[in-house]
Amino acid sequence: MEPSLQRALEGVRDDENLAINLKLSKVCQLLSENGLLYEQHLAPSCLTVHPQSRSGLMLNNAFDVHEKGLLALKMGFQGSKVAESFCFELSSKKEERDKQVGAMRALVTASERKLAPVNGTERFMSVSCSHISQFLKAVGCGQCVTENEELGESFLTVETLEAQFPSDHHFQSMVRNGWQWHCIKSEVEECCPWMPQLLQAALNSGNEISKQSTEMEIALSLAYTYKTSASMENACAVVKAATSLGYVDAISKWVRLYAGGDDFPLVHLLASIQKLFNSSHFLGEEFMGSVKPSPSLAGHGKPAVEEKQEVKMDDVKPSTSMAGNVKPAVEEKEEMKMGGVKPSPNTDGGKKTSVDH
Repeated sequence: MEPSLQRALEGVRDDENLAINLKLSKVCQLLSENGLLYEQHLAPSCLTVHPQSRSGLMLNNAFDVHEKGLLALKMGFQGSKVAESFCFELSSKKEERDKQVGAMRALVTASERKLAPVNGTERFMSVSCSHISQFLKAVGCGQCVTENEELGESFLTVETLEAQFPSDHHFQSMVRNGWQWHCIKSEVEECCPWMPQLLQAALNSGNEISKQSTEMEIALSLAYTYKTSASMENACAVVKAATSLGYVDAISKWVRLYAGGDDFPLVHLLASIQKLFNSSHFLGEEFMGSVKPSPSLAGHGKPAVEEKQEVKMDDVKPSTSMAGNVKPAVEEKEEMKMGGVKPSPNTDGGKKTSVDH
């Protein structure tokens, strides 16, 4: 990629006056004009999910893949609903390509046969329409199980769903032949590693059959965008443009103050737990806005992303309530005799305490 094009793309990314969808339009125009964006008809079997999709979660969970597939069947599959299907080429570098494919293999393994296995013919990674494409891939492979009773038998098969939804010819065509995708060359991501996250945020903002992103997914997006922009204010603006949730500010405050520093380990931990248990519950704005530091930390609470504090052993002192009761271990040992133990000042001269042994 030419340095001038890279600077132009970064300028679009950093333009605070452009809404997220306008950024998408300008990015696509620049890529297309320079031969880095093209259209191709792709079958679901050609696709994995980009490792950066949904800020690293890739898919919320396999159950959601099946649920969104069912919802699309109930609404009726339409080509217009997947008109904004975007994907990246797998990397041309073997080491990076192995990581990308490995991420999909791990996702499939965790799904317990609800997602289609990697077949070795995949060439692209989706950053939009990922749930639908993986649902159709699962149906097409005929090896995936489902726990959704409305999808019929325990196995997802084309024949079962065709019998259940016989008039949906778009579904039958898409599962067998695929549809038109906007494909981005791998060199774009190599030069602009932030690009998949930007596209994914814009493209999923208007998906009519998508679920509302959970609080931890939004927290992950904030953390990831902060890492690429070094500004929580900018991260908050980008995430707000891509979600309809009304309390992104409260979530961003929690991420900024209590997520564990620049690497946000608590966000990644909670998002992993949420994914493990297929949870999509919301704590709500009141809870997220009410989180405060422990009283014992009063005066020490500085934003985690602004300052990393060091704790020195010289600063650690016993609390006032323990003053006078702390003695060196050696001295305390000397007070203990074989015949008994000297009464503690808190036991009122040796009277019985509330706990009998």
